Amino acid sequence: QVGILHSAFLALEKEKNQLQKEIEEEKIKKELESEGKKIANVEMLAVNNDEKIEQKHSISEIQHITIKSVFPADQKEIICPGLKGTRKSENKRRNSKQKVSQQLCNNLHEPQDESSLSEASLEERYPAKSVNRKNKLYRTLSITNDLDDLTPSSDSTTEDIESLSSIYKEAIVLIEELSLDCKDSVNLLKVQNIFHGYERLIEHEKGRYTQLLEKVKKIEKERHEWQKNLEDLKDMKSILDHQKVQYESEITNLKFCLKQEEEKRMGSDILHEKNQEQLRKKDEQYCMQVEEKQQLELMLRSKEMELKTLTNHLKQ
Repeated sequence: QVGILHSAFLALEKEKNQLQKEIEEEKIKKELESEGKKIANVEMLAVNNDEKIEQKHSISEIQHITIKSVFPADQKEIICPGLKGTRKSENKRRNSKQKVSQQLCNNLHEPQDESSLSEASLEERYPAKSVNRKNKLYRTLSITNDLDDLTPSSDSTTEDIESLSSIYKEAIVLIEELSLDCKDSVNLLKVQNIFHGYERLIEHEKGRYTQLLEKVKKIEKERHEWQKNLEDLKDMKSILDHQKVQYESEITNLKFCLKQEEEKRMGSDILHEKNQEQLRKKDEQYCMQVEEKQQLELMLRSKEMELKTLTNHLKQ
């Protein structure tokens, strides 16, 4: 029984070590979730920056409208001679960005449906919003790069990160060139290649995300199994504790009985010693009686011999 209890306690220690490992894995998950929250905060900051830029553009447009409304054309050129050039450059940039966005949408999504056509029409109506969406897309892709840094895969994480950063830099350079009236087909093809690279990387990240989900499911399944095993072990532990209490009560009863038996044995030993002393005394008395009997027999024999001699003398 003691061996069974010892083996059960060893099994409980093993389960305790497994639970400690599980707790460490949950801590790692919590750290990853906190890092994801930080990334979400970065996205919110990026969105706020976009809104600030849009506010600045709206303020500049309001100023331009007020100058138009207040001053005539001649005075307006005198007051802000560089304003017309800036407006032209902004319009050119917007037109070039609209063309690039339309061509990219046509190349990336050849079988378009009604939803894609509606999006293209919305981009034509609201070019600034489409540009902001693209900027948000670039920021989200850069955030996926940060996620790669946080949760790297086992095979080729460094290569993916380097390729993603190089593609991102090339995209920024080409977008800046395109914003400066670059309407080359070569640059458009480069941008298309960059977006295809982004799509490949996104597919790769989706595959890795599915692998991580499978790993998480396996870990959760193992955690449920460990919880079941832990509950079973708790039940076994409660049963063993109950048995231990019973065994301890039995041991105390046996100890009490053993003490009583020892006391009885001590009493019997004392009685045995007394009986031995009595027997020894009786043996001594018996020996004395035997000796006296022998002496008496000798005396009787001697007396008989004397009587015989006397009778013989009398006959003579």
